[in-house]
Amino acid sequence: MKRDRAVSESSEVNVAEGWKKQKVAQDLDEDASFGQTIRSAYDLTLAIRMAIGDYYLSRKLNYDPHVESLGNLVADFEVQPESDPQKAQALSQLTVIHEKVTKILHSYHTGFYDSNFNLKVTQPGCECEAYISRYHDVEDELPKWLANAPVSGYGDNRTLETKVDSTVRNAREIPSSGFEVSDKLLTDIASLWSKNFLPSKVRVQPYKIHLYGEGGHFQSHKDTPETDLVGTFLLGIGDSAADSPMTGNLCIGDVRVSAHPGQWVAFHPDVPHSVSPLTKGCRAVIAFKIFSVDSDSTWGSQAKEEHLPKLAEEVTSVLEEIPRPFGMILEHQYPMGTREASLAGIDAIMLAAGKKLPDSAIEIIPVVIKLIEEDIYEDAEDEYDDEHVDSRVMPFTRHHVDLFLGRNIQAAKEAVSWLDGVESVPFYALNLKQNGMQMSSDSEQLNWRGNESDGTRESSVYLTYAMLVLPRKE
Repeated sequence: MKRDRAVSESSEVNVAEGWKKQKVAQDLDEDASFGQTIRSAYDLTLAIRMAIGDYYLSRKLNYDPHVESLGNLVADFEVQPESDPQKAQALSQLTVIHEKVTKILHSYHTGFYDSNFNLKVTQPGCECEAYISRYHDVEDELPKWLANAPVSGYGDNRTLETKVDSTVRNAREIPSSGFEVSDKLLTDIASLWSKNFLPSKVRVQPYKIHLYGEGGHFQSHKDTPETDLVGTFLLGIGDSAADSPMTGNLCIGDVRVSAHPGQWVAFHPDVPHSVSPLTKGCRAVIAFKIFSVDSDSTWGSQAKEEHLPKLAEEVTSVLEEIPRPFGMILEHQYPMGTREASLAGIDAIMLAAGKKLPDSAIEIIPVVIKLIEEDIYEDAEDEYDDEHVDSRVMPFTRHHVDLFLGRNIQAAKEAVSWLDGVESVPFYALNLKQNGMQMSSDSEQLNWRGNESDGTRESSVYLTYAMLVLPRKE
């Protein structure tokens, strides 16, 4: 019987050689930020390889960073031979609460904005002033915009490059410098976000007008991570491609969303979405970035706020029974440098619950996880399965990155000294495989004999964030 399988111990993260950034739009702020990310991408890749114990790289560099593992995963693997009953019970209780939360908080939401608003476009060749309402759109302007707006690129989250490839994305765009909307619209969008998502305290920033003509499309993708970015809000302003407001070319989850005036969809950055090929007509949406802001309130103006504090209390009651230290692998994907205020959805609830734990200190840190799963096939004579799961959770703060790379060693050691003695920590993971940012995955057959093997080994590497709960020091 086949089970979850895992990857080879010698798994390596692919290193993209010669980072090359291609300028495709006029959004200079975005390009500057992305350029900084690319300059550090090669270093981060090397650091990940050192974190997972890449023997060949360590030997080549003649360097041992002396960074110890924080602990191991507690997850719903099909086989956990040495499962601790207390840990298994906590995981089961957290899973039940997780299911309750997902019924209330969704990773995406759609709706209709029924207020009117003005749109002023100043992009050369696309100039116009339009009054957008349920009965008035910009469909007549779209052919002109498509003819004159810059070609859209896309961010490759694996190689950290900006690329132009019409087989992946065929679209045009007007950058934020080329259009204006009112402050009232931004306030209304912030309110709509607050009623449906966590974090609820946010600021809204106009980003681009996305344009698709006949044959236009965008393959399934996730938005490029950015510090404090918690979501995207797309507001329709014209759609001659969709046959009705209920069906459209934007595909997310199990729904298809049109770009008719007022139709909107919002989602967290790590939610896959796509634009299916347009067989006719055009579509246009205004894209807004949603950023978290510091706030003393977790729930804000949530429409479902009466449920969320109760769920947080349930989480607290479960966490209180877990001996310190312990960790929680967070659900959503976040960029390096993420702050507590930027935790989204169930992660925000976990944080609120953790902060209520007595005599505990909470830290939100990036971690690298190496997961190895072996499935030894059933022996026809002995009639047994032999399966093994092994995991290692390594700290990956910016100071640990310095240690893995052998830079600023003394200062880095002092900066991470608060973790001295923290080891054998159980990290509870509810959906790592489904939601974690997988950096590499390798598979191999074990002990080939003729045309058969004894089983499989899969080794996966994830870069993610964790909530670390430590006993408070006196």
